[in-house]
Amino acid sequence: RQPDAEEILRYFQVSDLVQGQIPRAAALYRCIVDVLLDRAALDGTCLDKRDKALLHHILENTKCPIASRRTRSRLLGARSPPATPTSSTPDCDPRDAYRNDFQRRLNSVMRAFGHCARNAYEELVDASWEIPGLDNIIDGPVDHVFSELHPELKPGKKVTWAVALENPSWVVSRDLRGAYQDLLRVGSIRTMEEFCRLLQTGSHRYFVKNAPFVFSNVRSAEYWSALYLLFLLGVADLLNESFHKFVAGLFPSEYGCGRHFGSACVQCGPKKFERCRDKIVQEISEASLTTFESQVLSPGRLLDLVRCSLVCSPRRLFEIEAQISSMTLWPGQTGITPVRRKNTLSAQLPSTRIRGGYRDLKYNVVFHCATTGLSCVGEIQLLTPAFLELKKRMHGVYRIDRGDYEIAPVQLRLSRSRNTVESIDEEPFGR
Repeated sequence: RQPDAEEILRYFQVSDLVQGQIPRAAALYRCIVDVLLDRAALDGTCLDKRDKALLHHILENTKCPIASRRTRSRLLGARSPPATPTSSTPDCDPRDAYRNDFQRRLNSVMRAFGHCARNAYEELVDASWEIPGLDNIIDGPVDHVFSELHPELKPGKKVTWAVALENPSWVVSRDLRGAYQDLLRVGSIRTMEEFCRLLQTGSHRYFVKNAPFVFSNVRSAEYWSALYLLFLLGVADLLNESFHKFVAGLFPSEYGCGRHFGSACVQCGPKKFERCRDKIVQEISEASLTTFESQVLSPGRLLDLVRCSLVCSPRRLFEIEAQISSMTLWPGQTGITPVRRKNTLSAQLPSTRIRGGYRDLKYNVVFHCATTGLSCVGEIQLLTPAFLELKKRMHGVYRIDRGDYEIAPVQLRLSRSRNTVESIDEEPFGR
């Protein structure tokens, strides 16, 4: 039978899962997750806050149950004596027995989303035959850098925050005093006490959980990349409201951060620190960044710390695209200018390369605020109402698919992986 919500919540109040309860817990978890996946993909309804909280609770708290102490010690890097594995003492994630089956089901759900997205995309392609200019988006390139507006962006060069804000010298030189002054200037920290608490305990308002391991070695790339990320998040937090107000003033009927179509009052906050760190690890791996300088400056590759969404009809989509592409910055004035366009609406991008089928048009722009004198790189998403509804339906499942709930949380992956931003000496790690 399907357990009701109250029964599920009562069961979750039992924090210590003893060894004999793991099979029962795993079966109950799978039953609940299957119901939620079916509701999102097949029933055509969005998961509400309670559903998302329940899904998050299950997936976040079934990584390393208390019974699996050996697994937890290995992930934390602790030197524990070897234990003799028994049938009642699991040596791995209790979900391993279900992992293959769960992956097949997840693939099936993502294919269902892909089918819904295909219908929405075909409608957009059909509209391009009737709307002048829309075919330029459908037939256009997937990636385009506005090098004519930014001569410093050479062909093949990665777009970073350096186009808006000069890289702080203290990041590479490891100047802690310079870091403190810049973090204080942009509001990432407010007092010296807060700065000391950050370095000693890994405690900060941008963190979901304390991360003392990040600041355990003052000579490591991880230490300085984390401080640089906090600096960028401070700038993003400082300019977030101004950025949204400016975009809402340009496109009042389409602005809404992707949450409410036509709403001009809802804002998205900057990205969370943990999610940023996760993307940094992925970027370092994919771009093969091996030098100390490239690793500590890797947070500058995150171009969506401030972001908003414009939901519009296909006809309006082309008009907004043309307007953003032609914008330039004027000295002393608040404004935006495009840096990069990622067009997943392009027919050059096959549907087989898009997990779940979701498509949109993203602009990375340089935003300058005349009031503060600061600039940042932000993201503006252009999408149709059909893709907005799909995005709202699939986002909870997409988080599972992209690996947000893998066995090792981002803190553990960062703290112990020798292939990520960690170094125990002054040289780039790996040497």
